[in-house]
Amino acid sequence: LIDSDETIVGVDWLNSGTTSAGLSAALSGDIVLPSTPIVDGAIGIIDRGNGVFTRVCVESGTLVGQVQLENNPYDVVIIGDQAFATRYNPNTAAADPADAGSDIIGFDARTMERNDVRIAFDEFAGEVTGEEAGEPVMVDIAARPAAMRVVDGHLVVVLERTQVDQAAAARGFGEGTVVVIDPETLERTSLTLEGSANCTQMTAVPGSTDEVYVACKGDSVVAFDGPGTRETAGIYRLQIAAGAASVVDSWKPAEEEPNATYSLIALS
Repeated sequence: LIDSDETIVGVDWLNSGTTSAGLSAALSGDIVLPSTPIVDGAIGIIDRGNGVFTRVCVESGTLVGQVQLENNPYDVVIIGDQAFATRYNPNTAAADPADAGSDIIGFDARTMERNDVRIAFDEFAGEVTGEEAGEPVMVDIAARPAAMRVVDGHLVVVLERTQVDQAAAARGFGEGTVVVIDPETLERTSLTLEGSANCTQMTAVPGSTDEVYVACKGDSVVAFDGPGTRETAGIYRLQIAAGAASVVDSWKPAEEEPNATYSLIALS
């Protein structure tokens, strides 16, 4: 962690060998911070390898709490005492829908205990026409919710919509989709980012309270960075109003661009 004066803080403050009291799962090698900073004195750490969300006191490094989320948690936001986590991976073998993944689940930010909130995205999964060895095939895709933010009092989440079996030779994907959810009623609207694929990143637009940027890496039915990747990559500027998202502006990489889009941070 780096302070605003560029001072490195927390050297060896918490690592994969830490076994402090109450830490039931030590950190794995696949950890990230929530895309929206949690700034109430206890930092949040998403451990995708263990499927765990951990909160630690910034000053002392002591454990505040830990909750098991499973299914590769991607992002976490907190609204008051209620916390929400996107779970990127689907679990097609789950007997209990609570363990099915590819969803948003809720937990209490104070007690760090899961509750009954689950928001599924089944309508954004299904079959698409993909390709294997140059031949068209049908491919199962999952919603794969990724980055999430709170805008205008609503949860805004971007769905990647890529294949269930990411290691399979057959590849296919759906268009990136943004879903706006009322956290009280769980009512929602959706916006398809037409011509996009592999959309996972979201960040605030500086100076705006109702806009976000979404970055799409692009995808190809042949392979990552194969033909079509740049055509389906890009950046979208969205406005969130009245519980719905709309496109304000967008940018697409040209064919001669050396890279497609991967991630985005807006400074000003």
